[in-house]
Formats: sequence, structure tokens, C-alpha cells
Amino acid sequence: MASVQRNQSPGHVCIVTSAHPWDDVRVASRVASAFMQAGYRVTWVGPDLAGSSGPEAKSQDMTYRLFPTGRSKMDRLKGASRAVRAARLVGSVDWWYTPDPDVAARLPKLAKGRGGRTLFDVHESYHGTLLNRWYPGTPPSAVREFLRKRIARTCATVDLVIGVSEPVIAQYCAAQPNAVIVRNLAPPWFGTEQPLHRDGVDGGDGGKLKIIHGKASSGNGTLQVIDALISLPTEYQHNTEVLMLEVASTPESIKERVAASAADLPPGTLKIIPGIPHEAMGNLLAQFDVGLISYQRDLGYESLPNRLFEYMAAGLATLAPSYSPEIVKILDSEGIGVALDFESSQAIATAIRWCQDHLDVVRTMGVRARSAYFSRYTWDTEAERLIAAMSETRENRGH
Repeated sequence: MASVQRNQSPGHVCIVTSAHPWDDVRVASRVASAFMQAGYRVTWVGPDLAGSSGPEAKSQDMTYRLFPTGRSKMDRLKGASRAVRAARLVGSVDWWYTPDPDVAARLPKLAKGRGGRTLFDVHESYHGTLLNRWYPGTPPSAVREFLRKRIARTCATVDLVIGVSEPVIAQYCAAQPNAVIVRNLAPPWFGTEQPLHRDGVDGGDGGKLKIIHGKASSGNGTLQVIDALISLPTEYQHNTEVLMLEVASTPESIKERVAASAADLPPGTLKIIPGIPHEAMGNLLAQFDVGLISYQRDLGYESLPNRLFEYMAAGLATLAPSYSPEIVKILDSEGIGVALDFESSQAIATAIRWCQDHLDVVRTMGVRARSAYFSRYTWDTEAERLIAAMSETRENRGH
């Protein structure tokens, strides 16, 4: 992306979030970096939370105004009020950006009093998977529709809406002229290192199939993947390595299940490590052959996640849900992975066996994925679309 010189700065962006950690993969690694690359001065207002980074990982080019908060649902409900109060103390702002619907609903009033434009990043299905995590039991359809309409009204009142994919954004602002898709493509530094596996032989592992699962959680298909490993014949267990990441949001029950299963399986078949900073993820991924996107149906249908493009950048083949049309479209068009039912441990086991039996084919998929990433899926194109939409919005609605 062509950067704007600092002495030609287009202004000041204030990121306002009620819940996102300051090292959030989309908001910090991609969107905030795009703002700064374009020459904007950036202030981050949000809770004093980090995903897997230490304080040293904070950007030296961004100002942070963090407020203390807990992790309870009540603390989360208070987050929007805290964030907006803190945002009022920030100096002159040209753009108010948020990835949170509770904050987005308050941004127009904030901008009316303080000036500036408003930008809402619709990064997931809030009335779908997010509501499932908050509502006790199964949310009634009337509750879902109420929340969807409320968020749709918010989208109509802000100056600009960006969304991760067509299925997600269409639920709230279909055909609205102020809506732009900005996908979760991998940041520029993700594909700079050469993959560590090459020529069908992986660093002395004798052709072992190495799979990375991602964050261990119930909605992420962790239990189904574990059941699939347990059901594999012993010879396949010995020749497969699956890595999972334990993060702050991983439930204790999931940690216990992973630990117990790892002890029962052959040594090295299932491993779990603490989460690592996003900046280190590229080098970690490059040690694997296959990346899993093992979402269940409630999350999988609308998903077009960061990890697909990060797997591509690192040279991995991808196993993804057959019920995720946006992901499947890319897997099929590029020939870089296999789609299957991740709600079925038997289907997962079958796919693992196929990958192990066709390891050369899998690694060729990874090479193809990496090539496609550099040709068609770098973040620069999305960043340019975002900055151009902001410039066009300012011109159309006046400065």
C-alpha cells in the first residue's frame, strides 16, 4: 500500500472499543496498522487487556488510553460507557472507529458533540454466534431479530461500515452505499519468511503429518478434533502431530480434556502450548503442513477468518467446514485444501488419514496456497480499499 507522508497526514483516528484487547488480530494488526501506514495519527481507547502479548508489543506509533476492566459479563456490559467516557477526553478526532455494536450505537452522538466521522467494523454475526455465547440457553428468534434490527439501525446512522465478508455484512446493511467489505487478509509481514517444510520432507520427522488447530475452545471444534484423533488407528496416531493453543478464553474443561487426551494418545500426537503474540505466528505456522478451521455450524456458515489467509501466507493446506461457502469458494478456486463436516469426528478422522496418505499432495497444496497469497490475497489491497472508502466518505459528506 502506498503510504502517505507524515507531513500530509489525513488526520486523527480514535479506535474506541469496549472489549477488544489492544493486540487484537484484526483491529490492531490489520486495521490500526493500515491507518498508521496511511499517515493517520491513531489513539486506542479500550480496556487494559491483551490477548497473548506483553506490554513491549504495544506500537510505538500509537497512543493508548486504557481503562481497567474485569472479564465478567457485567463488566462487559459496562464497557461501552467506560470506553465512550474515556474517548471524550481525547483531543480533536477526524474518525471514530469501533468494532463493537454497543459502542457503534453511541458514536454518532459522540461525533456530533466532538466532530469527526464514524466508522463501524462489522467483524462477526452479532445476533448469531456472539449472542449464542451470551444468552442463557437458545436465544429465541424474536430476540435475534430485535438485535439484528438494532444493529442495522446503527449501520444506517454511522458514516461508513466495513465488514469481513458479504454474508456477515449483508445481514445488517444490504445494499447500503456506505458499506464496504474489508476481508481479514494476512498482514504484509506474515509471508516474508520461507516455509520451513520443503520437498516433502519435514525436518527429520520422517514424513509426519503436522497439523495446527488454533485456539482450544468448544466453538472452535476442539472436542471433535480430539475425538477424531482418538478414533484413528494407532499407526496414524503415531504419524500425526496436532498442536492447539491455550489462550485466556480457553475454558478449564477444555484444558482438562486436552491434557487427558494427550496423555492417552501416543507421545507427541496432541500438544497444547500457551498462545503466542500474533507477530510470532507466521514462523510457528511455517512448521506445519495443514491448518484447521474447525468451526461448528453456528460460527462456520458466515465465517471468512484471519486464519485462512494466514495459513495461505505460511504455505499450509487448509481443512475447513464444507458449510462455510466463503471459505470453500477460495479452497476450490485455488486448489489449496479440503472441505468437510467439522461437526463429525468421523469426517475429521477420514480427512486426517487422507492427508497422511497423500502428504506430497498436501504439501503441494501448501505451495500453491502461498503462491496465491502473494498474487491475490495480501492485506495491502484491503487496506487500500479501507483508506479509499474513508477518503471518499469525507469528500462526499464534506470535511
